[in-house]
Amino acid sequence: MLESLIVAALLGEPALAGDAPTDPDLARLEAHHRELLSCDRLTGHWLQEDEYMAMHTAIGDSRQRLAALRPMPFSEAEFPAGEVDLTIGETHYTAADQVRMTDRPSEADVREAYLTIRPHCMRLIGYF
Repeated sequence: MLESLIVAALLGEPALAGDAPTDPDLARLEAHHRELLSCDRLTGHWLQEDEYMAMHTAIGDSRQRLAALRPMPFSEAEFPAGEVDLTIGETHYTAADQVRMTDRPSEADVREAYLTIRPHCMRLIGYF
């Protein structure tokens, strides 16, 4: 107990929080970046060339904004390569949805990707 009080007095409370973002803007930017990566993982293979380029430009811009605020944004431990974390309305998409939509998508999966996920992702990056 005394040790944690000394650490708090010397380094301040944010030092005790470790890697947790303390700035609400940083937390918002991290969530936005996770959304962009999730969009790319869910629908990137179905985007037209101009949409794909716009998506990756937005991901690069987001990565640069995060890099200015914190070192090494999104390590493998924070957001693994196959992970998906996207909520559209009441539907939450996960890694299982990515597998379902990329390996052998059904007609309903393709319809969902084009009519729900893709428009959400394009609005997210300001494409339309």
